[in-house]
Amino acid sequence: MSDPKNLLPSDRALRRDELADRIASVVLEHGLESLALRGLAERLDTSGRMLLYYFGTKDALVVAALGRVSARLYEMLAQRPAAERLTPGAFLSAALAMTADPAMAPYMRVWTEVIARGARGEEPFRGIASETVAAWLAWVESRLVAGEAGRAGAILSIMEGFALVEAARPGATEEGRVWLKGVLFFFEKKNQKTFIY
Repeated sequence: MSDPKNLLPSDRALRRDELADRIASVVLEHGLESLALRGLAERLDTSGRMLLYYFGTKDALVVAALGRVSARLYEMLAQRPAAERLTPGAFLSAALAMTADPAMAPYMRVWTEVIARGARGEEPFRGIASETVAAWLAWVESRLVAGEAGRAGAILSIMEGFALVEAARPGATEEGRVWLKGVLFFFEKKNQKTFIY
């Protein structure tokens, strides 16, 4: 293998992108703990020094890897058929079904960890968590019927709560999803438009 210091800037950027993609895969499989430099380098068959050469800092490595995780998740969401705007209850019911999808589970686990670490003030997770929550809120708002965008925070909180419980004890939220769907259907049928005040 050639000396990385002799790479052209475009080749170095390409190598950095490839590494970010591979790190994203490691994170999705093993969680945020896998970002410890020594263990990560071993998994990637490289060295911590080389990782820092390509990314500059550990924080930049984390930001790049989680950016790839986000990109993959958005690609998955984009492949789902576009739906009409929904009432908060109908949207939450669909979203909880989506979060129960095994293909989504690794993403939900990672973002639950990011948000928890961000809430504790850990960097770079604090900034990433804030940006991620803002992006999720915007996405939820874009899927709700007119006049209901203010419910996005409540919806996201419930989704995140379900993801956290499911991560701690897989299968624990199954009955809760069914129960909540019934509650939402009842309230929306009564034309109350939302599930909580």
